Amino acid sequence: ITLKIKSMVQGFENITNELSAEELVVVPYMVKAFGNYKKANPIKSAELILKMNAWMKKYGLTWTMTDVKLRKIVNYIRVQSIAPICANSDGYFIATTEEELQIQIDSLRQRANSILSCANGLAKISKPQKV
Repeated sequence: ITLKIKSMVQGFENITNELSAEELVVVPYMVKAFGNYKKANPIKSAELILKMNAWMKKYGLTWTMTDVKLRKIVNYIRVQSIAPICANSDGYFIATTEEELQIQIDSLRQRANSILSCANGLAKISKPQKV
């Protein structure tokens, strides 16, 4: 499985870059770990990172899971349609109903629209580029 992103996001290359071979190794294990958490018992990112780092140490992986790497791997799992990972202020969980999944989809679209609104607002105050 490879992640092909049409273009990296400027300033966020470490998140939008393709997954490394090391990161790809943990994808199936992360998917399995997420399966233990439903909406009623989500897991916070800090706790998941601690658990993943303990697991990786146990199995001899030499890199460390971080918030950035966690978000990058979650993004990969979502983009590749591997598992319905959702997140809210309570933590990460696997959607078990269409409603839970739709709420996550709507939330992502709302955040994307909010980011676009911010970019549009900044563009209005930006000085025109001289050609």
